[in-house]
Amino acid sequence: MDASLDITGAPFFGFDPNSQTLFVKSIPKMISRWDLTEAFEKLTGFVSLSLSEPFKSQEFIRYGWILFDTEGNCNKAFEYLKTLNIKGYAFNVVKSRSQTKSVKVSDLIYVIINI
Repeated sequence: MDASLDITGAPFFGFDPNSQTLFVKSIPKMISRWDLTEAFEKLTGFVSLSLSEPFKSQEFIRYGWILFDTEGNCNKAFEYLKTLNIKGYAFNVVKSRSQTKSVKVSDLIYVIINI
């Protein structure tokens, strides 16, 4: 194994929903990962594609996350993907939004009771 290979960075950990990510809803089973990759590789700034496992309970549909190198390229791809059609399927694409979570600080009081 190559010791210089760092597998902790993107896109090895899956997906990171941020302002550079597009979420694709309900990808039918007839569209393969290769079909999607071939279409997305043509987009400027395309970095990676992550797909969920097919859902048996929902006729084996999948969800996808497309990561781009900049927010500008992500926005351009969003407009393009609204018009893209692969094997008769029109994509339902949503832009991810960065969410900041506030940190909650609380005081913990430990009471020691000697019985």
